[in-house]
Amino acid sequence: MIPVDSPGKGITCSDTRVTEINLSNLALTGTLAYRLDRLTSLTNLDISNNNLVGTIPYQLPRNLQILNFAHNNFTGILPYSISNVTSLTHLNLNHNQLQQPLNLNFQNLSMLSKLDLFFNSLTGDLPQTMSSLSAITTITCKKTLYKVLRIQVFTVLYNSDDGVLVAAPTGSGKTICAEFAILRNHQKGLKVSKDAGNDKTNLRRNFSTCQE
Repeated sequence: MIPVDSPGKGITCSDTRVTEINLSNLALTGTLAYRLDRLTSLTNLDISNNNLVGTIPYQLPRNLQILNFAHNNFTGILPYSISNVTSLTHLNLNHNQLQQPLNLNFQNLSMLSKLDLFFNSLTGDLPQTMSSLSAITTITCKKTLYKVLRIQVFTVLYNSDDGVLVAAPTGSGKTICAEFAILRNHQKGLKVSKDAGNDKTNLRRNFSTCQE
């Protein structure tokens, strides 16, 4: 490790390749360098809790597992290139000034388990591709809890027969979660009512309304 003047911080190398960068809580200022994609062996990039500004570079290390840019002053949009970091498991961008809709394709991020976008200025709805996040355990995103809850449990409720315990506040979408489970039974051909066809139509209509 190449140390900085703080315990546990610095740059970790394997032979001549950089594998980890932890420069959090060092009161760093300025902007991020471009062409970070040249760090092909980098798996952990933590520059959280600094005073960095500007936009997040489009060129990101393609083998990252942990990306933590939380508690800085980054602005602009999230680079679409994050969608191509397929090994990503943790993405933390909370407490920045990121703007515009969340323009990411989550279909390639099958290993992502934690996503934190809290305290930004993102607009619009969450991408429908978030329903493909099969490994997700935690999503934190301001003012979208009711949609996030449905996205988190959709894969389990609609595509499996696993038991699910949903503990969430009023208005977060627990009823919709129950409807997912009922739709799962309909898809399997189980007759849960005398008028399954009409029930299925009503459930889908209710879900569409809640998405608006």
